[in-house]
Amino acid sequence: MRLRPLALLALTATLLAPACQLPTNAEPAERAPSDEATQASTDTAEAPAATEAALAAAEAGAAIAPPAPDHDWGTTFERIAVVGSSSTAGFQVQTPGGAAARLADFLDAALEPEHTIAYDGGDLMMFLNPEALGGVQIQRALAADPTLLVGVDFLFWYFYGEGETTADRLERLEGGLAELARFDCTVVVGDLPYMIKAAGGMIPWAMMPDAEGFAPANARINEWAAARDNVVLVSLAKVHGQLDAGEAYARGSFVWDPATDGRLLQLDELHPNMPGTGALAVEILAALAMHEGATLESVARGTLEELVDEVNRTLNAF
Repeated sequence: MRLRPLALLALTATLLAPACQLPTNAEPAERAPSDEATQASTDTAEAPAATEAALAAAEAGAAIAPPAPDHDWGTTFERIAVVGSSSTAGFQVQTPGGAAARLADFLDAALEPEHTIAYDGGDLMMFLNPEALGGVQIQRALAADPTLLVGVDFLFWYFYGEGETTADRLERLEGGLAELARFDCTVVVGDLPYMIKAAGGMIPWAMMPDAEGFAPANARINEWAAARDNVVLVSLAKVHGQLDAGEAYARGSFVWDPATDGRLLQLDELHPNMPGTGALAVEILAALAMHEGATLESVARGTLEELVDEVNRTLNAF
């Protein structure tokens, strides 16, 4: 997501560089590694040429590109397949113009590297039969030959849903893990948040697992993920716990404080709303960056508000 304000800032910094040289007796401020290339380009000897180039670009109406990403993502995003349930499918998530928005739309808008959404299979009906409907998604995702599989809420109804005991639910969960194990590419999977506030409403009590079942279920997901180098785990349980406690969401420049910015969940206490789906996309990309030893800025830039605006603009353009 490349934004015009970044271009303006880059132009301003370039034009002012010659006038902002430090006195010889002053110590320069400490700079982050990512600033080294920018500093080198504004040395006194090179400043006139850089200024002329910036002015020429501005006069021609050309945008000044943001700094190059600090990580080579290779083919990671070449063919993305997205699978999951209602949060992935964008349950009741709509732009102001009335267009339906799905998690894949936010990933598409947020991603800086070249990418393609090869398959978007999130299914609103997963709760009816996760084994059958999840299996259909997996087959279609495999057919897309993905370089990245995103299944952040794929396991949700393999644990939630019908089941008399925790043992029954854990057995069904193994089936969901087995489906994800069929992929050799990078796989993003989420653990299980405790959505007790949705129980008795969007989640019938008969489909709500016992509280004590979440610890062994999430321990199993963590164990499964840790044993596989290609698996990236997103802790939905941790993020949901923080938001439920009223804490702000913050990943790099993507910040959202529910106290001032509003909720990230819909009133059903289960599904993310428009900015919440954006935060879910950012959380996926942040987990991928951490797994690769990269920065979030190498894969996504901007703010959550700008991401939501970009999805609105893109979907309402059609």
